[in-house]
Amino acid sequence: LYTPLYPWLLAQLGRVFGIDFWLGRTISIVSVAVICVLSARAVIRERWEHLELALFAAAAPLAAFVFTSRWLDLARADSLMLALYLGGLMALLVALRHDSIVRAVLAGALVSLAFWTKQTAVVLILASGLAALPMTVHARAWRSLAAYVGSVAMLCLGGLMLGQRLTQGWLWFYVYQAHQGHELNWERLTRKAWWMHVHAAPFVALALALLLAHA
Repeated sequence: LYTPLYPWLLAQLGRVFGIDFWLGRTISIVSVAVICVLSARAVIRERWEHLELALFAAAAPLAAFVFTSRWLDLARADSLMLALYLGGLMALLVALRHDSIVRAVLAGALVSLAFWTKQTAVVLILASGLAALPMTVHARAWRSLAAYVGSVAMLCLGGLMLGQRLTQGWLWFYVYQAHQGHELNWERLTRKAWWMHVHAAPFVALALALLLAHA
């Protein structure tokens, strides 16, 4: 019940390698590696003199493996969606700092691909726009923000309109209406979530100590 980029990518690679769970899991594992590298890169760009912080940023997604119910390496769309979104977020940061329309359009394209990988990325995309507003005022990068919003609108909203026409209305049913029947796992939120917190407690304590040391 997700937007179609992940199964499309799986199908294209499957023409060469054959479709099986290992291909799907390989996409997820590569995506997680990209997330770790981009996380470290973001910290190096901000605090390049503190290599340990960059290593911590790279390790954080892996340390959350148990806490997030062990889904990072599954044949699912989530890891690819996060990798694309994080790449777009970093491109947006550079675009706003240098008022680069090209980088802003690239950022919009990447987060739009994240949306077309999993539609719940729309929440993250909205958050990125709100977070960009203070930076836009400070750096006077209104053109970049406008280019970002415009590219996202064209690729996401325009893509939905085109998809509706090409599928005779089935796209919206598939990615929204049918998705509303997805039940919330209350057991995970209530009973299992607390045990995952216990698993994560030592890492959280280490993370807080490391961040406080470099505050």
